[in-house]
Amino acid sequence: MLTEFEVRRQMEQIQESDATPGAKARHLLKLRRSLRSQAKTLTATQARAEKSSDVNTIRQMERMANRAKLLSEEARSIALNVLRSGNRFGWN
Repeated sequence: MLTEFEVRRQMEQIQESDATPGAKARHLLKLRRSLRSQAKTLTATQARAEKSSDVNTIRQMERMANRAKLLSEEARSIALNVLRSGNRFGWN
């Protein structure tokens, strides 16, 4: 399970790397896929927790899933910006 700190650190490292814009975008989109998978897992866990009526667990899973979705969209947005700002002749 990726923490927000780890995700943000990875996004920063990718952006600051010497890789081509295309490679940076691929790395960011790979990170995004991991976050989307994590969000799906958290949502499924939340659904299972709803059967136990543990309100604290349900809310925690909901917050974590929402945060993973937001980070996923942020990674997508950054990837798009990297591609837009890159020199198209330097792309792979």
